[in-house]
Amino acid sequence: EGIVIGTLRDGRDRSTGEVVAELRESLWDVTGIQAFPSEFPSLGRGFRSAPVSLVVQGPDLTALAGYADEIARRAEQEIPGLFNVRSDLLLNKPQLDVEIDRNRASDLGVGVRELATTLQLLLGEDDVSTFKIDGQTYDVIVQLERDARSTPGDIPLLYVHGRDGALIPLSSVVSIRETTAARGVPHYDRLRSAIVTANLGGETSQGDALERIEAIAAEVLPAGGGYGTTFSGESEQFYEAGQAILFAYLLAILLIYLVLAAQFESWLHPVTI
Repeated sequence: EGIVIGTLRDGRDRSTGEVVAELRESLWDVTGIQAFPSEFPSLGRGFRSAPVSLVVQGPDLTALAGYADEIARRAEQEIPGLFNVRSDLLLNKPQLDVEIDRNRASDLGVGVRELATTLQLLLGEDDVSTFKIDGQTYDVIVQLERDARSTPGDIPLLYVHGRDGALIPLSSVVSIRETTAARGVPHYDRLRSAIVTANLGGETSQGDALERIEAIAAEVLPAGGGYGTTFSGESEQFYEAGQAILFAYLLAILLIYLVLAAQFESWLHPVTI
């Protein structure tokens, strides 16, 4: 969530940066939350925009989250003036992994398809049909009552059809493991990614901060494992602006050279001039 606090310039005795710095120190002491105060940009960059935005890309989501967290940790420690350093890839969504004992299931005549269908029907709110009353169409949803599916321990108590129609308890063929997963799988340029963002104080320029965080990422990421980095947002615009200035400078030199060549009717004199 974002909270915007504003006052008129004539009605305050502290700058925005001083207020943000004071809030940052106070919010660090609040347990159970992560708070990142920052100055609201004056022109068109958006509330969530950050001057440092490094995109870490790779094939394995769990490893990618670990690399992004390590880059964020080192960047906050090693780059002066960097604050509000964070990664947007969080592996904190509760998840249940159902592992099937295939040998045991085969002995009991239980197929993987039957197991998956049973879990889908009883836990997944599957629409199996529709019916009409007074011209209105309603969905028929098959699902266990909430009290029978509220805890992980309820899953092994379910039954599935085995050989000759016998009912087999799921506890005989599956095991349940509680894990965590990502709340979403972010992509950048169609690759799995984690974006490490940070705000800047006055100790380090944007260009220096981008070079240093890129060097940290090169040390953290394994070589040849399909992992890489790029920049997005303001960081990408920073490099694009530098390239545009270089192109304009070279174009200006070429234009001046052609004007002098036409004026002196020589390709050599403009070089000496």
